[in-house]
Amino acid sequence: RLLYLSEVHRQQAEADFTGPRQELLKSLNMEMRIWHAAPDELIRVEELVQRTNQLNSTGRLYSYQELQAIASSDTHSLLLASLSDLFGDYGTIGVVLCERAHGQWKLLLLLMSCRIMSRGVSPIMLNFVVDMAARQNAELTAVFRDTGRNEAMAMAYKMAGFVEVEREGSGDERLFRAPSNAQPFPAYVVVSYEEPSRLIN
Repeated sequence: RLLYLSEVHRQQAEADFTGPRQELLKSLNMEMRIWHAAPDELIRVEELVQRTNQLNSTGRLYSYQELQAIASSDTHSLLLASLSDLFGDYGTIGVVLCERAHGQWKLLLLLMSCRIMSRGVSPIMLNFVVDMAARQNAELTAVFRDTGRNEAMAMAYKMAGFVEVEREGSGDERLFRAPSNAQPFPAYVVVSYEEPSRLIN
């Protein structure tokens, strides 16, 4: 009920706002938090993976057991993101799964909740991973699999400076190479992250 009421208030504020969209977004006082997934959060991760279609880079359905193995792996990072604004908390709205080995990082999964598409924050997690890879002098590539519903995610890669370098498998998978530097985060969002050292074991 609280989430529903918060969304009603957001929609009303947006309808009443008369200035530029950037000013609207700034007025929302948005904060995004990024952190390494804990074991008791994996059920929520599984739910997001199962339900998110449009902003999902591969559409692969990871099981709870697979997520447990990934979360405890020394060569993978499983990151989550939450978003809040002056009307309340959206909850967990993003997942990143990245494989890290020998200076080569591969983004295996990126998904964001469709609930935040209009908030201009979708590129943040992508640029966060680009920045972390750059700080470790690692080359980052990203897997994209066309599901017929996720072209918005392919566009997100391209807008972030990713370049398609090859197709994998049967042809429905593409591999994108990341730019050497991340784009800056939007000024209208405060971004924080916890324990970044866990990304670079």
